[in-house]
Amino acid sequence: MGQLTERLGSISVVGLDTAIFIYHFERHPRYFPLTQELFSGIEAGLRKGVTSTITLMEIIVKPLALGRQDVARKYEALLVNFPNLDIVELD
Repeated sequence: MGQLTERLGSISVVGLDTAIFIYHFERHPRYFPLTQELFSGIEAGLRKGVTSTITLMEIIVKPLALGRQDVARKYEALLVNFPNLDIVELD
């Protein structure tokens, strides 16, 4: 169990913004260890993750602008199929 998991304690739901996913996908040297710990905990069911459809759009816009539809599809599939992660519409 890492420091982030300890600090989150008994929190059952974590809201996730776009930056968390970008840091994770790009393996940001400072934040990747934290995102890895966070996503591992969500995947294992220690807590639930929630993000918005806006995050999904923001994640795929850069790859699409670069002509990398394959990367955009991969990112979308990762988010949509990630265990214990809900993508909610904003209204």
